[in-house]
Amino acid sequence: MKHFLFLISLILCVTAVSAQDKAVTLSQTKTFHSFAMGAADTITNNDQLYHFEVNANSHLKQTQDWLISLDSISGSPNVAVLLQGKKFEDASWTNIGTAVTWKGTSSDTTIIISNTTANRYRFYKLGLDATATAQKSRITKCEFKVWLE
Repeated sequence: MKHFLFLISLILCVTAVSAQDKAVTLSQTKTFHSFAMGAADTITNNDQLYHFEVNANSHLKQTQDWLISLDSISGSPNVAVLLQGKKFEDASWTNIGTAVTWKGTSSDTTIIISNTTANRYRFYKLGLDATATAQKSRITKCEFKVWLE
């Protein structure tokens, strides 16, 4: 029985380590967050997803800015970036605008997604979806700014 519990614990640890998500909850007075990025923050395969989630924790209408910097490491990266929002924790995600696609070259890129239409979402998710095989891109910067209206 101890071996079984150890095996289950090990599987859960490996699953948690391989997750490609970062999340933060802002206090009601905080309107900016910069996610800590490292060498392991990469997108490597077709349909591999990476999410940044923010609980904005605000009762006011707001607009948002996301800044994401990507570095092409190898292959021909192709990454779609999409902003989504929802009002309640158990609600479904709603697209905010349309996806921005980056096709990596030898140069790095910075994508800024600015939503200038005020909304009442409390939860935001920036999703990165690798849409090409044989690629490796590193996320070097991700910043979120909410503007209270």
